[in-house]
Amino acid sequence: MVQPGVQLSGRLLAVLALVACYTPPELPIIDDVPLVPSNSCRPDTTVFVTEVLDGDTFRDALSLDDDPSYRLLGVDAPEIAHDPEPADCYGAEAQQELTDLILGRRITLSFDHECEGKFGRTLVYAWLVDEEYADIASNPGISDYERTVPGYDTPGLLVNEWLVGQGYAQVFPEELFGEILYQNELERAESEAMAAGLGLWSLCSGDGTPTSSRTAGKVALPMSTGKSSSTMSVKERR
Repeated sequence: MVQPGVQLSGRLLAVLALVACYTPPELPIIDDVPLVPSNSCRPDTTVFVTEVLDGDTFRDALSLDDDPSYRLLGVDAPEIAHDPEPADCYGAEAQQELTDLILGRRITLSFDHECEGKFGRTLVYAWLVDEEYADIASNPGISDYERTVPGYDTPGLLVNEWLVGQGYAQVFPEELFGEILYQNELERAESEAMAAGLGLWSLCSGDGTPTSSRTAGKVALPMSTGKSSSTMSVKERR
C-alpha cells in the first residue's frame, strides 16, 4: 500500500497500471495437454553399417578403429573366437546372421534410458525400415516380427528381437542389464525360440559347447552387400 503523502514516479505509476490491468492467460485442462513420455537418452538416428564385430555389436561409417561400437540392447549373442579362445557354440552363426541383416545397410537406431554400456559401447535398438525393410519383408517368418517403428508411418523389423526369436542370441538377464523398453517382447521371442528348438537352443549346451551336429532351422535372408566376411569394409549402396 502506498503511504499518504508519498510521491510516485511516472514509471512506477505505469507499472502499477499494467499490473492492475493484467489478466493471466487460461491454462489448458491437464487432460488436454499431450503427454509424450520418453525414456530415451538421445534422439533416434540413422547410421550406415560398415562392420559387424560379432552377434550383437557393430560399427558405422563414421567410426574409427578405436571407436566404441554399438551394442544391441537386451541381446546376449554367443562369443566369437578370440585368440587363443575358440568361439562359443553358435557364435559364428550369430555374427553371420547380424552381418546378413545390417552390413552395408542404413539402419535406424533408437535408445533407452541409458546410452552407454559397461565397455563404453553405445546401447541401441536397431531397426530395418523403409527400403531396407522392404528388401527382407517377403521372407518367411519376417511378418511375425513386423512392428511399428517409432517415428515412422511404415512397419519395420527390430533386429534385436529377430536375433533372439530365431535362436541366435539369448535375452540379457534383466538383473544384470536393467529393465529396458522392449524387455517383454524380447522375453516372448526367446520363449518361442526355446519351444521351437531354434538355433542355439537345440545345438548348444548351457556352457556354450555344441550338443550335436544337427543344423537348426533358420530363415535365410538376402546378402545385400555381397560380402561374406563381417570385417570387410563396404561401400555405401546407391
